[in-house]
Amino acid sequence: MLIRYNYRTTLLLVFLAILISYVFWVIDSLYVYEIQQKCATDAFLNSIPMHSYFSRVVVIILSLLSAFLISYFYRRNIRIRHSLLNVIEQYQTTLSAVNDGLFDYDVTANKVFYSDNYYKILGYEPNEFPHTNSEWEKRIHPDDKNRVMKIVDQHVKSGEKFEVEYRMRCKDGSYIWILGRGKTVERDEAGKPSRVVGTHTDISKSKGTETRLAFQQQMFLKLVENIHHGVTLLTVKGDNKFLFWNSRLEKIMNIPAEKAISKTIEQLNINTSLKQLIAESQEMAIKNGKVVQLSDAELVLDDGEVKILLITIIPVFNEWKQVDHLFILVDDVTETKMMERQVHYTQKMESLGIFAGSVAHDFNNMFTAVSGSVEMIEKLAGDNEKIVKYLNTIQNMVDNAVQITQKLTSFSKKGYMHHEKLDIHDVIEQTSLMIGNKFKANLTIDLHLNAERPEISGSHVVLENVFVSLALNSVEAFEEKKGIITISTENPDNCPMDEENERKYVLITFADNGKGVDPRNKSRIFDPFFTTKKIGEGTGLGLPVVYSSIVKHGGFIDISTKIGQGTAFSIYLPLIEQ
Repeated sequence: MLIRYNYRTTLLLVFLAILISYVFWVIDSLYVYEIQQKCATDAFLNSIPMHSYFSRVVVIILSLLSAFLISYFYRRNIRIRHSLLNVIEQYQTTLSAVNDGLFDYDVTANKVFYSDNYYKILGYEPNEFPHTNSEWEKRIHPDDKNRVMKIVDQHVKSGEKFEVEYRMRCKDGSYIWILGRGKTVERDEAGKPSRVVGTHTDISKSKGTETRLAFQQQMFLKLVENIHHGVTLLTVKGDNKFLFWNSRLEKIMNIPAEKAISKTIEQLNINTSLKQLIAESQEMAIKNGKVVQLSDAELVLDDGEVKILLITIIPVFNEWKQVDHLFILVDDVTETKMMERQVHYTQKMESLGIFAGSVAHDFNNMFTAVSGSVEMIEKLAGDNEKIVKYLNTIQNMVDNAVQITQKLTSFSKKGYMHHEKLDIHDVIEQTSLMIGNKFKANLTIDLHLNAERPEISGSHVVLENVFVSLALNSVEAFEEKKGIITISTENPDNCPMDEENERKYVLITFADNGKGVDPRNKSRIFDPFFTTKKIGEGTGLGLPVVYSSIVKHGGFIDISTKIGQGTAFSIYLPLIEQ
């Protein structure tokens, strides 16, 4: 413990030294006087001055000692004062440089020392308000007061350092943000806090910046969450993990955010081909520092559904102009691409129809000549059974070829089709009865005809052939097992494939519970001559003829399929306007 020496202490010590010397001299004199009274010999009398001299020597020594003590303690006190002044000056300079205010709270006396900076931070002159704890408390913002007092009380009692941010009222009535820090440094005999010291720092500027950044971040998150694009952010350094995954991307990729964030592209549950495509594009974006776009990336879902994605990878540069993040936008363009393919397919089918029409016309001329020649040879052959057998074989092949040319003719706009007013329900019911009788061992047909006034303009025969062709495909999909065909009708609000959207349609859904169509073949299923059957088992013209027939009725057709669950054809036919 530091002993504080001052002038009063030094003078008291000197006074005590003189008093002790005087008392010693008095006692010595009395002792000599008593001896003189008892003994009167000259020899003893000669020794009296020596005792007096001894007492004087003691007084002189004590006086010199007092003078030395005065000088020593005075110089020591001067040095201590200079050291303390230097420390205080350095501390005040430091506090002034960092713009911190100092407080020293004497809990027992309820007095607080507030430094000059403490006052200046709040806009006051030094010592402008009293040095009490209540002055601090009443300047705390009402919304922060309970929280601050609770935190400070807990830490003061425990002796731990406290650090709390809150608002304090300035002299002009405005509020600034304060970072208060402190600690209990002394306790009384009962262990209760008796002295608390700490600092106050004005953090209004940093708090304002923090508030603006938080606001900007909140606005960015709202924007990203409400944007129509799927959005994710990928780190480049380290493990290349996803940092963000918005709700739109959850729907597009069918992957929840919690299963994507902090994962790498390799850990995502998506098809391998898409993983490789994205990984290669990421490397390209990082290497070249330019935006990379994937226009026809295919995502294959667990149920076999295929989505066509437009993926845009945007490199994000740091302050050293290095790519440290990739901002990725994902759009589901399946519907748009399907419409484009529909238009392209229609144009292709029209061109093919013109070509098929001209080829079929030439073939029909040749087949007519062949059939006529067969008839003439058959007459000349008479009863020659061997020749007649060969001629019948030739005629059967010609008849099959004629049927194929008739199918080719259906692609041509020149192909004649008689239009009449039809109730589509009648067509479906009659065709279903025929299909049911023919394939009753292989399938069951369920009808749900709910459309109102389903009157169209078309050909009963052509539409009948459409449903028969679809039924044949379903029977093949059942793979010798008895299946279910469900045919339903309804009045949709619109046709998603009709860009003009000016007409009313009846929607016919022809669905089965067969094996489904491989997603890789879905986009080619209406292509002429495309077939998944073995060589010689199919011409590949069944579904293309269905497509062409629906188009000639001014309608649209689409397919949805899931492996192991079945296939559904959606047919939109325009209604006759009332």
